[in-house]
Amino acid sequence: MTNASPDLAELGAALAKAQGELRNVGKDKTAKAGSYTYNYADIADGLDVVRPVLSKHGLCLIQTTSLEGGVILLHTRLLHSSGQWIEGTFPVCAPGKAQEVGAALTYARRYAAFSIVGVAGTEEDQDGANAAPSAAPEHVSTKQALELADLAVEVGADVKKFTAYLGVKVLKDLPADQYQRAKDALEAKRKAE
Repeated sequence: MTNASPDLAELGAALAKAQGELRNVGKDKTAKAGSYTYNYADIADGLDVVRPVLSKHGLCLIQTTSLEGGVILLHTRLLHSSGQWIEGTFPVCAPGKAQEVGAALTYARRYAAFSIVGVAGTEEDQDGANAAPSAAPEHVSTKQALELADLAVEVGADVKKFTAYLGVKVLKDLPADQYQRAKDALEAKRKAE
């Protein structure tokens, strides 16, 4: 979900200048999830890259959270010194163990921050010569995750139980081929009431 101030002319002009100076962030950190190993761009490294350039052009990045319908939401706002702003909201996860919530929140913060300013994590191996085949399944889009979260709230579903039923910790991790199944389950709950 995206919201914005009524006028974005000054913010847009400043962001265009900033993007001309921004560089993508190197994926110099490695993580292992089961048998799958991948590289990622650390949020601290990314913020070190974008903050000085944003500041130079009167822009700043603000990230806050809220809890709605049993889902932790991340709000990422790009603000211009004129008062103009644009904000995206991303469903992170249901409340749970602090370490799991922290990991999910860090992941969401990284992707939301990079997305709103237009940078990406890049591999040093640009030609893909050392790339391993991807073992990770394609996940639902941010829009689909938000739609499921909104629908879950609308029908009064317990999001933590719903994600457990789907076999994921957070809706954004739902395999894309399971989206319709999840939506149908929520619609069935609506009809049952």
